[in-house]
Amino acid sequence: MENKPFALSAKVVILDGHGRCLLLRRSPSSKGNPGMWDLPGGKVGDGEKFDQALLREVGEETGLDISLEHVVGASEYELAARKVAYIVLEATLRGNNQTVRLNPEHDDYAWVKCSEMCSMNLCRQYRSIALRYRSVS
Repeated sequence: MENKPFALSAKVVILDGHGRCLLLRRSPSSKGNPGMWDLPGGKVGDGEKFDQALLREVGEETGLDISLEHVVGASEYELAARKVAYIVLEATLRGNNQTVRLNPEHDDYAWVKCSEMCSMNLCRQYRSIALRYRSVS
């Protein structure tokens, strides 16, 4: 059995104050999970604090300013060369700027009711997180 190295990825469920959360659709040219719905966030760089990495990634992917609130879960996903450990936080929008500006990693976004996350074509590694929100209206 091969021991693969772990990489850390920080993701976030961004709430809009109306019972909805933000999902991003991965571009068709994406290396991983093309066309599937994703949570904002991404890789934590060497020596980078995961919360700072998360804020950086959200800024790069959406242009949104958020306030991190608390941890809502963790998951793991195995790739060919490594395993990825995901830590998922919950956040709220901060300030008046709520305009999403996508970068090329994603080709669409949707504010969906938190309870409907499970019905989206969501990346597999976030299914357990989505289940936590199934009963939220």
